[in-house]
Amino acid sequence: MPTRQSISIDRNRAIEGARNGSPFELVALARNWTTYSDPFEDDIPSIFFQYLNSLEVPVDVNMDPLDTEPSEQPSVASATFIAYWCISGIGGFTSLDEPYPDYYEPKIVSAWPGIFKWGAFFFASRVQGGTLCQETSIHVDDSPQFDRSTFLVRAVTRDLVVGAWWGIMLPASPTLKNTMIETSGFFEVLVGLWLHKDSYKLEKWEIEANKGDDDVIFVPCSYPMSTEFLAYSARDVDMNFVETLISVVGGPERTVLMFEEKLAGVDLISQHSRREGAFLLRLIVVFLLKPQIREAILNHGVGAACTKLLVRVAACIQESYPERCPNLEGLLPSGFLCVAQLIKKTEGFSSVIQVINAGLLSAFVEASPVFYNLEYDKYKVISELFSDTISSYLCFRSVLLTVDTMLQNLKRTERFHSLPKSRGWKVFSDFTKLTAERKALITIRNQSFKKSAAPCSNIQCHKRNALNNFRRCANCLSAFYCSKECQLAHWKHGHKIYCKERTADDLLPCRDQEYIEQLNPREATIHLPYLKALAAKQHPDAPLEDLMVVIDYSQIPVNFSLVWQSEGIKANSEALIWPKLQGAELEIKIRTPILAICPYGREVKNYLQYITGGIWSAYDQQPKQTLDPSGKRYIDGVDMLARAKWREYWGISE
Repeated sequence: MPTRQSISIDRNRAIEGARNGSPFELVALARNWTTYSDPFEDDIPSIFFQYLNSLEVPVDVNMDPLDTEPSEQPSVASATFIAYWCISGIGGFTSLDEPYPDYYEPKIVSAWPGIFKWGAFFFASRVQGGTLCQETSIHVDDSPQFDRSTFLVRAVTRDLVVGAWWGIMLPASPTLKNTMIETSGFFEVLVGLWLHKDSYKLEKWEIEANKGDDDVIFVPCSYPMSTEFLAYSARDVDMNFVETLISVVGGPERTVLMFEEKLAGVDLISQHSRREGAFLLRLIVVFLLKPQIREAILNHGVGAACTKLLVRVAACIQESYPERCPNLEGLLPSGFLCVAQLIKKTEGFSSVIQVINAGLLSAFVEASPVFYNLEYDKYKVISELFSDTISSYLCFRSVLLTVDTMLQNLKRTERFHSLPKSRGWKVFSDFTKLTAERKALITIRNQSFKKSAAPCSNIQCHKRNALNNFRRCANCLSAFYCSKECQLAHWKHGHKIYCKERTADDLLPCRDQEYIEQLNPREATIHLPYLKALAAKQHPDAPLEDLMVVIDYSQIPVNFSLVWQSEGIKANSEALIWPKLQGAELEIKIRTPILAICPYGREVKNYLQYITGGIWSAYDQQPKQTLDPSGKRYIDGVDMLARAKWREYWGISE
């Protein structure tokens, strides 16, 4: 291998020698051609193109020794050496002050097959595997931190191939770009290069090389980052690219683990690292469209990994505030969009709990000072995640309690109480108001349960106990019994069917079912003014008892509508019905069916509940209720408690 001192830098001599087949002059040309004035005048890159197209690629990747004494006449060994330096020379396109001229593009198109075949060969032999990766004897540094057997060849070759391809594609016309992308195996190689992230190990080696030590092999490296190249090449990511990446990585499970590992490795210090973070988030959004990988993404906690990245971004923004960090700020919309898509594309609400526990609320609060710097569309992505998506899941007890716990922790932070001054105040204030209201319903329910004993669920008993020490059904948690005899009797009279259906695998956890059973009648009764006005407008001649109330929790604010009972029940015959009417309950004629539409990831779930006694006359025998300013709903005890809870969140006194 030639040393720094033995390489000629004379332009004419290097060009002539390289054309005549001198490996030494070819190395000189590859290193220095971009420093020459008007390098395209002598058509220098064509020298590299000609060699790459004419040299035969070895069939066996193990036939790739690193030539230390190249001869003047090519052999199988020196062919790889010459091709290597030609690839290095083409990488010089990345260091040009101006892109290559348009008239040069047809030559690049003709040369691309040779450029690709040798780049793919070096990837296979020096990055992915081959004898060279295991048995090279190059010694660059005696420090034990270097894996001298692999790091140099793998890392330098990786950057070399990426540099050559990136230098061609970046200024290319759409025609040339498509030619490159449509080459069979292009994305397989590019993804493989992206997965081998070794470049950081070269930093110390470059310092050593620059000392001019004759014993150090000096290989130029432009450090083009494969992430930028992959992100640029796959800007219009489609399912073919998704399939390619999954195949190269080794299946859906390993792909998800790769996402987790790379997300955790985004250090946010360098601009490259931030770009990689944005690219990973964009990839995950696309991969959620793939059914075979969607479940693995949820099971392996990728949502939590995305959220933790957001938390780190927000923490960096807070540390540097009030100084601006445009690159970090740019990661916020990508991160919040990725989280929103994770919630919408996965089934159920486990992903919501996952991202909340990972610190989603904290990320919003910490990043709030820079929301004014974001464009409207980008801020809208963030605000809608809370105002629409997360808020809609507060109809589930599990999500509600998780959010409430995180808010209790957040209210102790200084940044939380500075939110009223930020652009995110309105969104987060409304979010905490809804949380407080839904949590107040649980509190009042628990208080009323303690004050008035629940009756025995056996219809033939209905005994009440002032001590309120009846035991619940351990399976569904919705039935209470004063004795084993009553439990057995109720089991035989229909609870057996109801209990099993209620705890089926495809249904909600019992606590969440129970909460929606409490939420439905409350929402319907406090909105009676609006529902009665709606009935008078849409169904003026219909008896109120013949109407079904539809409550759509998937929309914020909650949407109400009315349909005929017969039509609504028929249209929702497959909906979960609470409770299953049985025994003496079938004789009750006055029942109001309420259909609850709840968000559930990729779809919504419908739950049909019968309110015994109806809702339409709920307040007829009570003192006049107070209307809220809109005149569409009543204010009840839950609202009063919710206001106190909201003031507690924000530390506001009466």
